[in-house]
Amino acid sequence: MKVLRSFVIILLILLLCGCGEHRLERTKVVATTSLIGSIVRAIGAERVELAVIVPSGMCPGHFDVKPSDVIKLSGAELILYHGWERWIGKLISSSKARAVMIDVKGNWMVPDVHIEAAGKIADALCNVDPKGCKLFKGNLKRYKDEIKSALGEMEEKLSRLKGAKVICSKMQEGFLRWAGLKIVATYGRPEELTTREMVRLVKLAREEKVKLFVDNLQSGPKAGLRMAEEVKAKHVTLTNFPLGETRDSYIISLRENVEKLVEALGCGR
Repeated sequence: MKVLRSFVIILLILLLCGCGEHRLERTKVVATTSLIGSIVRAIGAERVELAVIVPSGMCPGHFDVKPSDVIKLSGAELILYHGWERWIGKLISSSKARAVMIDVKGNWMVPDVHIEAAGKIADALCNVDPKGCKLFKGNLKRYKDEIKSALGEMEEKLSRLKGAKVICSKMQEGFLRWAGLKIVATYGRPEELTTREMVRLVKLAREEKVKLFVDNLQSGPKAGLRMAEEVKAKHVTLTNFPLGETRDSYIISLRENVEKLVEALGCGR
């Protein structure tokens, strides 16, 4: 009897303790890229369970969906995508989750564009989880402030880049224009770079005294390397997607892109 009585008392204590706990409601969100995922992580915080489909170092436009990617949709309430993912239809049709396209034009690594996208993602989170809307909006404001603060720290470095002549991957054109560089010409993916096109770009680089060739990590990190070597210009590879899985991964990758440009152009102090 004593053993039974002790067991009942312990059980009652456990039940009473359980009644006092508050289980946080979490919304499962699937993001197609780390651009969307980095924003969801910053705004959704502990109220969101996040799954990202495409690894940050890969090109989403040429991504092949695998069975393991479909599994990530299990239990999802929201799918967020850009609109240019050719494979997204397969995922949407295989899920009951609400799918929302974040239709924001331009390079999302550019702060103003990124902030615009963050606003739309906050709205999408509010629509699927109204109870968490106050948290999302508060986190959105803080996220914007953090980006603006980081920009203030980078302002002097960015001023050193102004007007430097570059030839770059088409995918990096928007970011480099924002950074103040002068785009002499752009090129496509490595498979699109014919010998004739490379000869033309090398000739142009010499005529314009181009100082730097810039490649895009996700679409060909060494596409412009041979041309840069030919004209004795610097070469650098930037990322078009936040690397890492922290709430500030966008800001970290933004800083790293700027630092690489400053270092490559010899603008450091």
